[in-house]
Amino acid sequence: MANLEHFLQHQELPLMGLARQRFPRPRLENLSSEITLALEHILPPGSLPPGARIAITAGSRGISNIPEIHRTVVAWLRGAGVEPFLVPGMGSHGGGTAQGQLEVLRHLGITEESVGASILSSMETIEVGSTPKGLRIYWDAQAWKADGVVLLNRIKPHTDISGPCESGLTKMMVVGLGKLKGAASCHSVGLQALGEELLAFRKVILEKCPILGGLGIIENAHEETASVTGLRPEEIPQEEPKLLERARSLMGKILLPQAEILLLDRMGKDISGAGMDPNVIGRKCDGSPKEGRSFEADYIGVLDLSEGSEGNASGIGMADFATEELLRKVDLATTYANALTARVTEKLPLILANHRQVLQGALFLTSPEAQVIRLRDTRSLEYLQFSTSLREEVAKHSDMDILQEPVPLEEDEMGNFVSWNL
Repeated sequence: MANLEHFLQHQELPLMGLARQRFPRPRLENLSSEITLALEHILPPGSLPPGARIAITAGSRGISNIPEIHRTVVAWLRGAGVEPFLVPGMGSHGGGTAQGQLEVLRHLGITEESVGASILSSMETIEVGSTPKGLRIYWDAQAWKADGVVLLNRIKPHTDISGPCESGLTKMMVVGLGKLKGAASCHSVGLQALGEELLAFRKVILEKCPILGGLGIIENAHEETASVTGLRPEEIPQEEPKLLERARSLMGKILLPQAEILLLDRMGKDISGAGMDPNVIGRKCDGSPKEGRSFEADYIGVLDLSEGSEGNASGIGMADFATEELLRKVDLATTYANALTARVTEKLPLILANHRQVLQGALFLTSPEAQVIRLRDTRSLEYLQFSTSLREEVAKHSDMDILQEPVPLEEDEMGNFVSWNL
């Protein structure tokens, strides 16, 4: 640990203002009705034999309204005369253990009580085939034994994968239900080739596994459900890429093109698969520029790890500075299991004593007049703080409104910045 107060004490902090960013905001007024329509599309009357056991996938991201969505799907299936249950579809997350994945779901509000169905968590898999490259394809044993599987996942641009299908139904059936062995097999080609390899895995899985269809969720930049679309198995290859492009058009971002310093109050696996979304910060997990980025920063500081991340600090290597508080919360076993599965390594940023020193350290490498942006995290993008040096640029942006002129940052007695007062 490093306390550099003696070294940084004369580095003054900038005044920071508060701005609101405006994004398109389509959202569902009747979520359960939309889910019902989606289910009726993929499972028309008479398509399910009475008493069939139907698995529903449950992922590990912070999807809005997810307990309600699962509860609605469970109730609809039970009303159709079948017995639904949930299976965690999260690859190596949760430390790559059955109990760890149940804990991740619990933090997302997904429990047997909240959704009204049992959750069968196991890392056991069966081998269902191989790709043309000879990579073995594994699938969740509980899902394999079911009479049918309904995929459920949010569709969005992935943190590191580039291709026609990134985060969504394809990744859920390949990596999520592949569990630890399947995720490792698919990732063995490396992140650059993963987008293409997902399609090869998907082709075999659609041919051999009991997939009934999928519900693709799209959210707007305010983390609200914009749509729920039902896709039959044969529709997924053609229609999921279209849903991905719609999701890309709705996602939040930093509307300014650049800043010298980006400060994040927290990162976490429940916020982004990479802890902080490369689509927002403009960096990939290896620190290189993200393709198609709309924002870039010279230095990134992260102040804390979210509770919902369960100690998983995947993506911490994208930061240049972090706090002792964040480091104390890191579960290295969970973080490294995720990193090794994805064929990446995690490198530590400079670890400093408190929030003030993280910002001072970045200012030391730039200047007292540096352009600074502060976010709560890379999912909470409606509000941001900006330094005085960015005021003119914020004021002239057509989709940004200044809510508070720059003032000194409030700190507690430990040198940490107080929570935002909105």
